[in-house]
Amino acid sequence: MTGGFSFWIRSGRGLHTIHKMQPIASYDFPAYVVHVDVIPDHDAQLLYTRECYWAIDVWSLVVHYWPEALQVLAAMVLFVSILKYARVLRRKRRAGSAYCRKCNYCLDGVDADSCPECAAVLPAKMMQARSRTHQIAIPICMMLIAIVFIALPHIVKLPRSGTVNNWIDWASRPLLDVATKRQWTAVLEHPRHVNRFRSMEARTLAIQRTITHSWGTPLDVVAVIPNGNQLVVADYTGRFESIALNSDGKSFRIRSVPELKSQFFEQSLVGFPEGNEEVFFASLNTEKDQTIVSSINYVTGESRIVLATGVDKSQQSANIEIRSLPRQIILVNRAEGSPVLLDAHHKYWDHTTPGLLVRPLEDPTTTIGDSSLPSWSGTEIRSVGRSSAVLLRYQGASALKLVDWRDGAVLWSYGTRSRESMYSFPGELGVSSTGKFSWEAFHPYANEREIRMMHVNDMATGDTLMSIELPFGFFYDPRGAFTSGDKFLCVHASNPMRGPIGLCVFDLATLHADPEQ
Repeated sequence: MTGGFSFWIRSGRGLHTIHKMQPIASYDFPAYVVHVDVIPDHDAQLLYTRECYWAIDVWSLVVHYWPEALQVLAAMVLFVSILKYARVLRRKRRAGSAYCRKCNYCLDGVDADSCPECAAVLPAKMMQARSRTHQIAIPICMMLIAIVFIALPHIVKLPRSGTVNNWIDWASRPLLDVATKRQWTAVLEHPRHVNRFRSMEARTLAIQRTITHSWGTPLDVVAVIPNGNQLVVADYTGRFESIALNSDGKSFRIRSVPELKSQFFEQSLVGFPEGNEEVFFASLNTEKDQTIVSSINYVTGESRIVLATGVDKSQQSANIEIRSLPRQIILVNRAEGSPVLLDAHHKYWDHTTPGLLVRPLEDPTTTIGDSSLPSWSGTEIRSVGRSSAVLLRYQGASALKLVDWRDGAVLWSYGTRSRESMYSFPGELGVSSTGKFSWEAFHPYANEREIRMMHVNDMATGDTLMSIELPFGFFYDPRGAFTSGDKFLCVHASNPMRGPIGLCVFDLATLHADPEQ
């Protein structure tokens, strides 16, 4: 990876510039990759990457042009039938007589092992010639059938799409490159996103193996199940896939989960509740202004609706104000007690009174708490380990609040931690599995250099411990991922504007270094 990274260590609210350094490892994804997700394994030794890129859907191409393929096949049958018909006319035979297949010599009365005319070896049992009418009937029938199939696409409008498009996963990236270079418009009309899953070593980013390829979209949700045996993938079309990572995992694919399939909706991961084999997803249906929480058993593939919250706009009259529109739902495995769902929502359509509903997982239609979120106008909410705190961020600025979801009390709040974050456009936000650190990405507005910033924060105090400058060309929309035990921070881009997507790894042991050394 080209370019350097400015690396600062912060002590409290003071900034101490130590030195400029490179990450311990970096990797450039191929230029044709349009989206990357990095999912750390639970043992902190491996990373799993999902690389989404465009390719030609070869099977869809075949399905779309099947009428033309049928015409070509029928033309070949017609050609062979004409040759057969011409051969029958050229080789005149009497019905009931035996003939040499090579030279057409009449073998009536011949008692020999070879043809007297051409010396070809004769079979032990001679076939008698059929009548002339019977000989020409077969090629004529084949010619008529072929002519019908050649003319059929011009007479009847045949379907060129449908569920058959999803029968076979057959994509080709090289075909896309060739079609782009030669401007094959007919081929370029059938692109499709493909997911490539690979495993890497967390410290060196060395590729270990390519796990599998499958259809996908940049909006797919990818996660590793708690025991680390499977990757689960869900997308907004209702597709769900389980990918085995070792012999203990189970691979299967559901092409359409009814509970997840809807129009105009976004998908997000809610979490993995302890004590069962389910993964929960939240689907935001913007057509109905509803959020549907569904679960899928990643062993059996069974699915169910857990919660449908919000007001169905399609069921309301035009003069009724829509209220209680949920924004984000997360799952918290509490240190004491059963898991709960936190439903961050706006109580009114004008977003004036935001709230946080606490729903028990056993009966999520009920609530055991409803606290206000003071001055919150954003959509970013993250759980903090197994604690009763959630991390919130304003939508309009890089400002954080740590809130107790039981009563809405603000544990700490930093709205203007630095000049860079005061005037910035916020990006993604994440919290480590231990709940000790968080990362936030943003783009400084008043920044003459094309860079992106990422802060690593101490969740106990909210102080920024590390600030990283990321080259804009490699990190248009940077995201982070903490490995197990907060050993490494992996920084990557989700969607590039130009150039390849970059991935780098920082050793978080630097966070405990003495700033004066």
